[in-house]
Amino acid sequence: MAVHPDRDPIDDEIERVLAENPGLLEELQEWDRRFAAGEVRNDEFVTTDEVRRRLGMSAPPG
Repeated sequence: MAVHPDRDPIDDEIERVLAENPGLLEELQEWDRRFAAGEVRNDEFVTTDEVRRRLGMSAPPG
Protein backbone atom coordinates (compact mmCIF):
# COMPACT_ATOMS: atom_id res chain seq x y z
CA MET A 1 0.00 0.00 0.00
CA ALA A 2 1.34 3.41 -0.91
CA VAL A 3 2.02 5.86 1.88
CA HIS A 4 0.61 8.70 -0.24
CA PRO A 5 -1.96 7.18 -2.60
CA ASP A 6 -2.96 10.55 -4.08
CA ARG A 7 -1.17 11.67 -7.21
CA ASP A 8 1.54 14.23 -6.51
CA PRO A 9 0.92 17.52 -8.38
CA ILE A 10 4.57 17.51 -9.46
CA ASP A 11 3.78 14.47 -11.62
CA ASP A 12 1.23 16.53 -13.53
CA GLU A 13 3.77 19.33 -13.98
CA ILE A 14 6.39 16.89 -15.26
CA GLU A 15 3.94 15.47 -17.78
CA ARG A 16 3.03 19.00 -18.91
CA VAL A 17 6.66 20.03 -19.37
CA LEU A 18 7.48 16.86 -21.30
CA ALA A 19 4.40 17.28 -23.50
CA GLU A 20 5.34 20.89 -24.30
CA ASN A 21 8.97 20.03 -25.06
CA PRO A 22 9.25 17.26 -27.64
CA GLY A 23 12.60 15.55 -27.42
CA LEU A 24 13.24 16.59 -23.81
CA LEU A 25 12.71 13.09 -22.42
CA GLU A 26 15.21 11.65 -24.89
CA GLU A 27 17.71 14.42 -24.02
CA LEU A 28 17.35 13.69 -20.31
CA GLN A 29 17.72 9.95 -20.88
CA GLU A 30 20.88 10.56 -22.91
CA TRP A 31 22.27 12.73 -20.12
CA ASP A 32 21.50 9.97 -17.61
CA ARG A 33 23.27 7.45 -19.85
CA ARG A 34 26.33 9.70 -20.12
CA PHE A 35 26.32 10.29 -16.35
CA ALA A 36 26.13 6.55 -15.62
CA ALA A 37 29.01 5.95 -18.06
CA GLY A 38 31.15 8.61 -16.36
CA GLU A 39 31.10 10.83 -19.45
CA VAL A 40 29.67 13.94 -17.76
CA ARG A 41 32.13 16.74 -17.00
CA ASN A 42 31.96 18.76 -13.79
CA ASP A 43 31.35 21.94 -15.79
CA GLU A 44 28.04 20.48 -16.98
CA PHE A 45 26.59 20.84 -13.49
CA VAL A 46 25.00 24.01 -12.12
CA THR A 47 24.96 24.45 -8.37
CA THR A 48 21.75 25.13 -6.49
CA ASP A 49 23.14 28.54 -5.51
CA GLU A 50 23.76 29.37 -9.18
CA VAL A 51 20.23 28.33 -10.13
CA ARG A 52 18.84 30.51 -7.35
CA ARG A 53 21.01 33.43 -8.54
CA ARG A 54 19.83 33.01 -12.15
CA LEU A 55 16.22 32.97 -11.00
CA GLY A 56 16.72 36.08 -8.87
CA MET A 57 16.09 34.21 -5.65
CA SER A 58 17.83 34.93 -2.38
CA ALA A 59 20.26 32.49 -0.84
CA PRO A 60 18.67 29.88 1.40
CA PRO A 61 18.80 30.53 5.15
CA GLY A 62 21.56 28.90 7.08
